[in-house]
Amino acid sequence: MVAPMDRESLEYSLLAAVCGEIGPFKLNRRYQKARLAMPELEPEDIVAELVEPGAAARGEALARELKAKHIRYITLLGDDYPFMLKAIADPPLLLFYSGELQALHRPAVAMVGSRKTSDYGRQTAYQLAGELARLGFVVVSGLARGIDARAHAAVVEVKGRTVAVLGTGIDAIYPPENRNLARDIVFGGGAVISELPPDTPPRPFHFPIRNRIISGLAHATVVVEAQERSGSLVTARHALDQGRELFAVPGPINQSGSAGTNGLIARGEAQLLESVASLLEHLTPLLGLAVEHKARLEVEIQDPVSQKIYEKLDAFEPLPLDLLVADLGLDIMTVQAGLTDLETRNLIEQRPGQLYLRNPLTL
Repeated sequence: MVAPMDRESLEYSLLAAVCGEIGPFKLNRRYQKARLAMPELEPEDIVAELVEPGAAARGEALARELKAKHIRYITLLGDDYPFMLKAIADPPLLLFYSGELQALHRPAVAMVGSRKTSDYGRQTAYQLAGELARLGFVVVSGLARGIDARAHAAVVEVKGRTVAVLGTGIDAIYPPENRNLARDIVFGGGAVISELPPDTPPRPFHFPIRNRIISGLAHATVVVEAQERSGSLVTARHALDQGRELFAVPGPINQSGSAGTNGLIARGEAQLLESVASLLEHLTPLLGLAVEHKARLEVEIQDPVSQKIYEKLDAFEPLPLDLLVADLGLDIMTVQAGLTDLETRNLIEQRPGQLYLRNPLTL
């Protein structure tokens, strides 16, 4: 047994392992094997057995480099790890992200489909994703060409939140023509995430592996258009294995792009999706939660200064008062008045040292 490490040191060591020679996939396999062999151990104990005890300093240096590039990370050991993703059989031990972490904690629907799309597929994805975003759902997809990009773009258009799960590192957006879309996702309050180190280039085997994260973050997965052999069907299989709802959009029987979705429906693996309304019938309990999330700020935060302050704060990483004032470009008295307003209504919390963060229970 290695000497016990505190949580912070353990997470730094985990970061060093993921970005080092071991890498995320091999580390995950070792973790899952150890978890099956020693079910009585806590996750922290298993990770401590897998990482180098002296790697914390290297990981801390990496963390500083990531922060300078506006890339953050969360680990399976942390309280801020997405609950839905933690529940799957093989969650990533570490996720890199750029954007708003809150997007990973809201009611979500995954939407995937073919890279080679028809007008019918593109229009359907755009309509479905836009409607879901208007209702308050986060739309999760893979930033690929075709259906994925259309779904993300629709959410950005209606000013909703969307999460892009990459098969590359965050610094190596693929395909390159979607870099601006990734930027818009982040600026719109969504997130771009990956289990791969930031500089990891695209490799064919990365994309099927990441698909488990797309479905794992969501309460339901919608396949819009897919051929018989398609990466979207890999995501559909993950959704079924994870015990999540699966829906498929039917398509013309004489088009190869509909063979995958029609097959899912014919085999009884996916529910037939006829409209947004039919999807919402199955997601009614989540709809209430999503609408509550969306309406909370509209109803409770009517003051524009308080609204701006709330949008700047994170639920898990406290922001110092001086940085908040600088970011907003307002005088300190105005900002403090807004903070007092939000704190009175339990929407934010103050920590020692004039640090502020959102109350995660009111997200």
